[in-house]
Amino acid sequence: MDRCYFIEKETFEIYEEHPKVFSCDPMIAKVISKLNKLGYYTLASCESHYEIKEYDISYPKEKMVTGIYILFKSKYEFPNIPEGFIVEELGEKTCLSHTINYFNASGNYKNRTEFEQEKEKYCKIITEWAMNLPERER
Repeated sequence: MDRCYFIEKETFEIYEEHPKVFSCDPMIAKVISKLNKLGYYTLASCESHYEIKEYDISYPKEKMVTGIYILFKSKYEFPNIPEGFIVEELGEKTCLSHTINYFNASGNYKNRTEFEQEKEKYCKIITEWAMNLPERER
């Protein structure tokens, strides 16, 4: 996601980082809100974006990917992991992610509809998962 700036509605001052809000992709905003309310604090996230570009044909197709991810501020252990997602420890942080390949099973670029259907499926899966997580002891 491109970096957003925030404009204060009363003073119209511009902020690179607003003291009381942060931006989030629409399809995972409910997930991010719920996770933070439960005590699983997030640092960054992405719902994935359809950005197919013509690549050097020597670049392997399996590496031409995007994905849904949530990077957490700390290491967290979850009682279960949503279907199709993986959890990785990145230093002192945890990352939950699902990879979406830009190519279909036939080796052709996915069209926008194919891509959006996969994205919607996994955004629903992670939303259901987050809505059923227990509150974290703090």
